[in-house]
Parts: sequence; C-alpha cells; structure tokens
Amino acid sequence: MQIHLNDLELKLIKHLAIQREEITKGIENFKNYKVDDKPSLQMAYEGLCSEFAFCKLMNIYPDLSLQNYGHIDCYHPDWGTIDVKSTKFTDGKLLVGLWKKKFPDAYVLMIDKNPIFDFVGWIESEKMIDDANIEDTGKGKAYVMPQWKLNKS
Repeated sequence: MQIHLNDLELKLIKHLAIQREEITKGIENFKNYKVDDKPSLQMAYEGLCSEFAFCKLMNIYPDLSLQNYGHIDCYHPDWGTIDVKSTKFTDGKLLVGLWKKKFPDAYVLMIDKNPIFDFVGWIESEKMIDDANIEDTGKGKAYVMPQWKLNKS
C-alpha cells in the first residue's frame, strides 16, 4: 500500500524534526543511538516522514510531541503501540536495535521513496524481540526480520 505526503505535510515534518533536534541539543547526556553516517537531523526527518505516512495511511494520529518522544510513534486501535521503522531499500529488512529497553506492542516497516512511502508490513514485538532474530547488519548486531515474515494487514 502506498501513501503520498504533500508539500504541507513535508513542511510540518521538517519543522518538527528541526524543533526536536534543537531540544535534544540542550539535553545533558543525551544518547543518540544512530548507526548511520547521515546527520541526525536528516535521520529525524526521514523517520518522521515514514511515521506520518503510516499514520496517514491508517487514519490515526502521529506523536507530535517535542519532548519525551521516541519509544512510541503512534497507537493503532488493533495493534496497540507502534514503532515505525523505515528503509530506502525495496528489499530492506525490519531492523530493531538491541539497545531497546522499552518495547511497543508492534513494529511497522515502511519503504521511503519520499514523498511516496510503501507500507510493507508489521509484526508483534514478542515475535521480533527474540534472540533467534539477532543478526550482524554490517553496522552492528540488531534484531532483523525479512519482509516476507511481516503481517501484511
């Protein structure tokens, strides 16, 4: 399923990403767990775009908080609390860091072809967070799930 974000939505997302970046700069001992070489602001923007696209597709409301955000991106009435993950690769896998201590009820994978996003699928946390799913991604170990194992609806 595809969803298209319009110019106004993208501007709102960019504004939110900038505001969150500014706030985190002021937090002493803030730990950024990113493993990508991209700048934090770019990663925040890309992540927020996928979150908004998923929420728009599901007709639910995204987390617009400027503070105390991060573990939960939204709430789905059937799946519970959701953490939306994204990839630029059409064959990309769902990745969840081993460092996560608080888990949502489910994870969602979106493919980012900004401004178009593809909903790939979702999986319950208890199925995702399993030692059998740990793989070395080339940038460290993570819980990894291929697309074909994700729920499609």
